[in-house]
Amino acid sequence: MRDFYEDTMSQAVVVTSDGDFACLANFLNDRQALRSIVSPRAAASFLLRKIRVPIVYLNEFKNILEFNIKYEKHPDGDRTP
Repeated sequence: MRDFYEDTMSQAVVVTSDGDFACLANFLNDRQALRSIVSPRAAASFLLRKIRVPIVYLNEFKNILEFNIKYEKHPDGDRTP
């Protein structure tokens, strides 16, 4: 919020699925500063959904974002990437 008031920030993306942050999202949205909400879970609180800004659900992008490590079996039995 300090960055917003000091004019070092003009747009924001809020990462949460918790309705406790709805007041922050509403504040930023009222000032046309809220770009979107990113939910790390498959759902978001009703308080966030009713703000009427785009909500991106990270689970929809899991196949793009996940990092797969292939393990090799070493002679000493240790699994190392």
